[in-house]
Amino acid sequence: MDHRRRRLRGNESARREYGTHSLAGLEVHEVGAGGEPGILRPTRASSQARRVDRPLLDITGLGCYDKPDVPKWYNDLDEAPRWEVQARFWEAVAGVCSHSPAVFCYDLMNEPVLTEDKKMRDWTPGAFGDRYFVQRLTLDFAGRTQQEIAKAWVEKLVAAIRKHDSRHLITVGAIPWAMVWPNAKPLFYSKEVSANLDFVSVHFYPKSGEVDKALTALAVYQIGKPVVIEEMFPLSCSVEELDQFIEGSCARNLASGWIGFYWGKTIAECKAEKESMADAIVLRWREYFDQKTPDILAQKQSRKD
Repeated sequence: MDHRRRRLRGNESARREYGTHSLAGLEVHEVGAGGEPGILRPTRASSQARRVDRPLLDITGLGCYDKPDVPKWYNDLDEAPRWEVQARFWEAVAGVCSHSPAVFCYDLMNEPVLTEDKKMRDWTPGAFGDRYFVQRLTLDFAGRTQQEIAKAWVEKLVAAIRKHDSRHLITVGAIPWAMVWPNAKPLFYSKEVSANLDFVSVHFYPKSGEVDKALTALAVYQIGKPVVIEEMFPLSCSVEELDQFIEGSCARNLASGWIGFYWGKTIAECKAEKESMADAIVLRWREYFDQKTPDILAQKQSRKD
């Protein structure tokens, strides 16, 4: 299991879904399962998809982040049997987690993309460092549109979850391509694809000097569903600029929730182990995010009043 921890701030849609649960200040653990040999089997789900009861879980499935550890049999599958394995995975997870109050949502896959690769058959293109966060849904469009493929995939996996779990939220953590191409339209949150997704989940890492560009890209995802910024971190900008992005998304009512990315260390651990500029940035980010919670909640409450 790949474990990444994030913090969730002020998600109004989830607060409605869970009634008295307040998400502000609670940890959200992203439990990512996928390519390791013990997680997926060709014909059955592993028992490693077992009960987890920690508030709150953003369960992100099917990750193949560590390419050398992805089973060969899984990479050798064509689209249809690969989707079958993915559906079995989600059915097993939902069967275990359906009654758990610790689950915030199921994220079907981290940053799926629709591009072809008939020759090299590479399901996980584009490394970020030594990890592979992006994953193809198919290697061959076979005359279908991107929307048709994405719709069929979402419907299949949602149906697998809904066999056992009718209550928890389902989403897809998407790359906001409007940050790259200003005229880009959402794929997974298009009218054709998004019907069975409960809220919009997007990942934002604004570049320095491009806060307004990021807010413009975020506005593309206003489709009548709550928007959660499921990932953000000052990777290519300052903490102050990311604060401007958060403030702008709140002031313009472009988001209902904000989840900050980090690798699981507490503030105390960051302080104790601070050795590099990268460590210092993570510490600054963690301290900022903890301090930001009251501001976000106050702004949300003032809009209600």
